[in-house]
Amino acid sequence: MAGEMLLTREEIDELKQTFIAMDDNGDGMLDNEELAVLFDSLNIACADDDIKAFFSLVDVDDDGTVDYDEFMTMVEHMMELATAGHSYVDMFRMLDR
Repeated sequence: MAGEMLLTREEIDELKQTFIAMDDNGDGMLDNEELAVLFDSLNIACADDDIKAFFSLVDVDDDGTVDYDEFMTMVEHMMELATAGHSYVDMFRMLDR
């Protein structure tokens, strides 16, 4: 992950547990549906097409899944944008560039 780490060790551990909990089938990867559950749990309302578009941005190796490293990169980028005062809608727009 590029840049200064914005997360504490405890936050990283908590995010790892969140990733594991979201991985319904236990394959170590998140698919579109599992990512949609994450957005629902964060009370982020997104249309299916928006989730698919966001998923394709996060899935940097284009294998159809989001692994833990891709997940953590996504979290870090979202935190950087949130720290800069952007809303979730702004974050999605910026990630879509």
